[in-house]
Amino acid sequence: MHLTTREPSPIDLSLHFLLTHIHKYTNRTWEWQIAHIRSFLHPLLFTVFYALLKASGFATRGAVAYGPSVVVQALLTATTDMYVYWLGKRVATPCRGGGGRRGGGGRVGVRGGGGGGRGGGGGEQGGRGEAVGKWALFFQCSNWFMWYAGVRTFSSSFEMALLVPAVYHWLSLVEWISRIKEQGNKEAEEGKGAVYLPAGRVSWEEPLALVLGALSIIVRPTALFAWLPLGLWRMFHTRFVDMPRYLVMVVLPWTGLVLAGAVLLDSHCYSLLSQSLGAATSSSASVSSPSSSLSNWLVFTPLNFLRVNLVADVASQYGTHPFHWYFTLGGLSVLTTHLPFLLLGLRRAFFSSSPSFFLPSSSSTPSSSSSSSSSSSSSSSSTSLWLLALVVLIYPLGLSLSPHKEFRFLLPILPLAFVLAGAAFVIDTLPPPPFPPLTSSCSLSTLPNVKSRRRKTERWSFFSLVLFLVLTHAPVAFYFSRVHQRGPIDVMSFLSDRLQADMRLEQQQQQQQQQQRGKGGNDVRIDFLMPCHATPWTTHLHVPAFFSSSLSAHPPSLPPRHLFLHHIDCLPNLYGHASYRTTTAEFLLDPLGYVAQRYGEKSNSSSSSSSSKSGSSNTSSGRLEGTPFSPLPCLLPDYIVSFGSAAWKMEQLLVSIGFHVEATLFHSSFKGDVDSPRSEENIVIFSFDRGRGSAGHRNLSFIEAKEEL
Repeated sequence: MHLTTREPSPIDLSLHFLLTHIHKYTNRTWEWQIAHIRSFLHPLLFTVFYALLKASGFATRGAVAYGPSVVVQALLTATTDMYVYWLGKRVATPCRGGGGRRGGGGRVGVRGGGGGGRGGGGGEQGGRGEAVGKWALFFQCSNWFMWYAGVRTFSSSFEMALLVPAVYHWLSLVEWISRIKEQGNKEAEEGKGAVYLPAGRVSWEEPLALVLGALSIIVRPTALFAWLPLGLWRMFHTRFVDMPRYLVMVVLPWTGLVLAGAVLLDSHCYSLLSQSLGAATSSSASVSSPSSSLSNWLVFTPLNFLRVNLVADVASQYGTHPFHWYFTLGGLSVLTTHLPFLLLGLRRAFFSSSPSFFLPSSSSTPSSSSSSSSSSSSSSSSTSLWLLALVVLIYPLGLSLSPHKEFRFLLPILPLAFVLAGAAFVIDTLPPPPFPPLTSSCSLSTLPNVKSRRRKTERWSFFSLVLFLVLTHAPVAFYFSRVHQRGPIDVMSFLSDRLQADMRLEQQQQQQQQQQRGKGGNDVRIDFLMPCHATPWTTHLHVPAFFSSSLSAHPPSLPPRHLFLHHIDCLPNLYGHASYRTTTAEFLLDPLGYVAQRYGEKSNSSSSSSSSKSGSSNTSSGRLEGTPFSPLPCLLPDYIVSFGSAAWKMEQLLVSIGFHVEATLFHSSFKGDVDSPRSEENIVIFSFDRGRGSAGHRNLSFIEAKEEL
């Protein structure tokens, strides 16, 4: 179980959004409320899980916080691991079985074909395919970054879970070409050119690959870079006159069905979202794009994603890197000691064999069926490795076009890289004979000793390699999963425990004083004065009994209190205004000025008259504060959370008006993100001193206190 955060924004985008929908919170981030760049396919993965938790009454803090990653995302990652093993077997033993032609519908094939990666070949190739699959799976499971990011609720993790199965099923086309060649394709025998696939659907695996590929593009349009070499290879194996028929009969029906379904789903969900926002949406119309009227009824998230990140260049506002970053620092940091094995795989794919993009036949007639089958199998295997190598290289090359780069963006191609590494390791280090052949100096009497020594040497070599990879990756995975950047998780755990303790204390006081149940307690306000998405928010601050009886199977004895959360506005410069500066940047430049402006005397005097109304307001319209679209009175909060660099600047001012340092929690030992302006070692929690917290004291002017200091 992870106790750290790497990129809180994706967690907030998927899980927090579902909580805002299922549990009627009102806060949404700009990605959902304005830009419409996120598809609902990813959040809907967790809808059933969260709905079951709510219906069963088991919506505890631990289930809400860790259930999606431990249950849902873990199952997706386990499925990816399974496909890595199958893909390793497929690229090493691509041809399997035999049989006659199958006529009808223009489809050429072999009975029993398809799904070859799950079956096993025979003899030496079958054993080698098994070894490649096992080593690819071991590289996948031993990589520190896969342990760290594979089970997190990143959109890149979901893209990986879609892309790897899609590539596995797509490579079945390589096997079909080999079978067509073995059966004696007329043009292949005459040596007139490439071996072509029919214009119609070849097998059930091709439509499945197209569906999974279209879904991966919907989730993250960057998956297009992975499909460039795969799609071009398929077109090169389709006759020019058959291309229109292939596109109309195979590609468009399946991909069009997925894209149309995604458009309808996103349009409907965004329409419901706009309706739920109500008046708040109309108040934000002044900052929406000119095409917002169109996006209200027709939403195509990949197009919005490209428009925001490439045309408007919003991604660069979150940090920039050099063009070569993925091939130098990014790849080296993610792969570490696995990098040499990947380089061996790339060398084998491009140089050690002679792959052909067309898989052309020999200019001479095949001499025998056995030699033809062996040659076809070798050519098919090298072509599969070559296609994987192209995907592994072209994908980060396409990502490099954007100046904003992150480690997690490499996650979808890591399994393919491990398949290349496993294939090169097995083929280059495990020769077919299990022991050296007999020579003049080796007699039959010494044969068992030679075999025994060879096996012992191989066993110790493999044991040393496994131990080396585990020792170099396990400590890194442990540190980044349990120590580095754990502050946001600890903050939410601390606040959740404190809220539950306060609730129990008020229940005890009510029973002792025999107060009426209708009085209840005061609302709780927590301000997060830190960069946007720095904490996972409601996913780890979910206290069911604190909100209302509808969220818990055991209604509290007190009426539902309201929890108002506030984070600094992080709306980026979506429309290229030259003088635009985010609220986060203003806060980091002058923390004292920001808190003086937010909690000034004017705000507090105006909020005193409305504080009595907050307890009786509609519970579905005011649980979360934090966006400029639904402003609430700026009362002094019960808790203030901030990073240490800003907290120490505000400490003297906050203490002078009634706050004290409640806790200082460790966050990180070094700077881990390029978009972080500084290294944050700690996170500080300020608590308002209720003993000094009279109404008059809470309305003290921050400006006066700042001037006195």
